[in-house]
Amino acid sequence: MSNWKTILTSSGSDIGQVDIKRGSFQGDSLSSLLFVLIMLPLTFVLRKMRAGYKIEKGMKHVNHLLFMDDLKLYGSNNDQLDSLVEVVRVFSQDIRMSFGLDKCAVLEMKRGRQVGCSGLDLLDDEHIREVGGDGYKCLGILQLDKILNAKMKDKITAEYITRVKKLCKSKLNGGNMMINAWAVCVTLLSVQG
Repeated sequence: MSNWKTILTSSGSDIGQVDIKRGSFQGDSLSSLLFVLIMLPLTFVLRKMRAGYKIEKGMKHVNHLLFMDDLKLYGSNNDQLDSLVEVVRVFSQDIRMSFGLDKCAVLEMKRGRQVGCSGLDLLDDEHIREVGGDGYKCLGILQLDKILNAKMKDKITAEYITRVKKLCKSKLNGGNMMINAWAVCVTLLSVQG
């Protein structure tokens, strides 16, 4: 990676060369593999913690779900959640990955119902807010205490209509508009986030 470089251009003219000092190219097949390899140790550390829930007797605690860069943490109380978040924060700092607090939220449940909470204070004077009534997105799907099917349907429908209107205003001929999958793939995009 230390040899990676790119050329910036503007209006067809080269502006200059830029050295890539960190990260990897989005869309490069190596990027996703590197990301998974980097995140695996976090999973191993979280698995060793005695936090979360046991689904069956004799099973290990389930305290997280991780799919690429979507991470859900589960703690049976605030202390457990604090310790899980702190592990993720320290791990993120160690690998120089930003934590993305604007995409984080806390949902506190008691006996299957959402209860109000003040969020979660981190050790470095930052704060993770409580999940609002609109829910949160995980893997592109709106959730709260369950998947918010009606809201997802409304959101997908609105986006689909917006895209169809944009297509109708475009200068595409009828044949190209019929095979254009941009509006149709809105459901796939919403699931992918």
